Amino acid sequence: MNRMKHTGKHSKDTLTDNHSLAEPPGKLFHGILFSIAIIAILVVISMKILDPMTLPIRHVSINGNFNHLSPVSLQERASNVVRGGFFNVNVETIQNVVSEEPWVREILVRRIWPDRIMVDIKEQQAVAKWEDNALINQEALIFYPDESTFPGDLPYLSGPENYYALVLDYLDQFREVIPESLNVKELHLSDRRSWELTLDNDLTLYFGKTDVMDKAKQFFKYYPQISNNNEKRRINYVDLRYTNGFVIGWQSNNESEFNNGQKQNGKKI
Repeated sequence: MNRMKHTGKHSKDTLTDNHSLAEPPGKLFHGILFSIAIIAILVVISMKILDPMTLPIRHVSINGNFNHLSPVSLQERASNVVRGGFFNVNVETIQNVVSEEPWVREILVRRIWPDRIMVDIKEQQAVAKWEDNALINQEALIFYPDESTFPGDLPYLSGPENYYALVLDYLDQFREVIPESLNVKELHLSDRRSWELTLDNDLTLYFGKTDVMDKAKQFFKYYPQISNNNEKRRINYVDLRYTNGFVIGWQSNNESEFNNGQKQNGKKI
């Protein structure tokens, strides 16, 4: 008798435990409905955000300090490719189209709530011409604007491909060596890595491949005295491709005369 009572109690406990693990049908149904409702709301919100008529872009602003770029032209470029509203406007496309203008150095496109695109631009700063159809900036990067926009007071540089940085570095070094009254007009690095410098008084100096700055310093130490003592004759060129001196080519009456035997302080010049 006691055994039967014990068995019945155990069965009752088991039924109670199984019942507690089962979800009420009504609660499960409401959970499914709630999930479907959330998904539907998210879909509606996404469609609303993707709708171009939701917060449409009404203004495109150009920001920057420009000498060669036209804010009006840049604004037109950007506006022509604006698609979508505030949340899905094609920022990358705007950036790519405006960057096609060669004078653009850096660009940042921002959304400004609720209906504006701001385009921040840094203009290229040209420090020299590179050969006949390009300019070079202070980071030794080449860019190709329309030649009508080239500044007129830049030195002319040339050299083998991928030697941009070296030529620009030598330009800076020569500027530290030449007299303040003179400026670099042209600087060339040949395919054989030989240097040629022309100043704005049309004096051309040939340096060869080695000890370029040492030769420049040596020559310009004597240059004031040489030029002052020969006011009636202009130096046409100086050949510094010699180990212990240099050759001066004089121009007089449209004819070049050469003097390679002068001495200064006991040294051949």
